[in-house]
Amino acid sequence: MFGNYTIVGVLRYTQGQPVYRALHNVLGHIAAYHIVPVSDAGATAWIRRYMRILGTLEGPGIPVLYDADEPDVELLLAVEHMAALSVRSLVSS
Repeated sequence: MFGNYTIVGVLRYTQGQPVYRALHNVLGHIAAYHIVPVSDAGATAWIRRYMRILGTLEGPGIPVLYDADEPDVELLLAVEHMAALSVRSLVSS
């Protein structure tokens, strides 16, 4: 369990780090949950930019930012899980 979220699976990998499917323990929504160790400078820079961008945008096709935190050891980010076809699956079909 991480904060208010329980990891229930892995969705994909981004910047070499897993993106988890996580369940909010109180509200019950499913989120795409990123856990990035601060020791990974490239992934940390990427996730911090992603946090700032999602925090300022809203609209169709843009995932809702549910939660973001920067404890000492890792950065945590929970965003709306948008179940959609990937570009790879569209091209292959």
